[in-house]
Amino acid sequence: MKKFKVNFAASRYFLPAILSIFLFSFSVNKGGDSFEVYLNGKMLFQQYVSMHQPVKSLSLQEKLSNGEITVYYKHCGKTGTDRVISIKNADNKILKTWNFPNDAANPSAMICKVKDVINLEKNNGKSLGLYYSSKEMSEARLLAVIIIAGEEKTDTKAGR
Repeated sequence: MKKFKVNFAASRYFLPAILSIFLFSFSVNKGGDSFEVYLNGKMLFQQYVSMHQPVKSLSLQEKLSNGEITVYYKHCGKTGTDRVISIKNADNKILKTWNFPNDAANPSAMICKVKDVINLEKNNGKSLGLYYSSKEMSEARLLAVIIIAGEEKTDTKAGR
């Protein structure tokens, strides 16, 4: 019977090579579109478009009217050109748009005032859509559903 002899000197070269091939054989989708939504500087959510996650909701109240909604959208890791944020009602009618120039000083932040969005709700219902479009996209993409929440009121007659 023959004994199998391992050449340890050769194995220290082959083992890393085989391990590297194994690890790099798994593909990760690099790039792809992604976006982040912030309210008053606090990240509410980050989403990768290729993952087909459900649309998130963003709740706004009158007490936040002095705040800002900030959106960052990346096309394969790059900022788009001729960017537009739109608010649409349930009938898909555009109520307001914000256009963002191709600004080298602050290329990616798209800021909208909360009070502007809340004011749109008065005649258009409590649920609005936050959309993004750019030169790189054929049609606008729904980023979030905006829910305008009424102020909590206590009933002083309750319990009598």
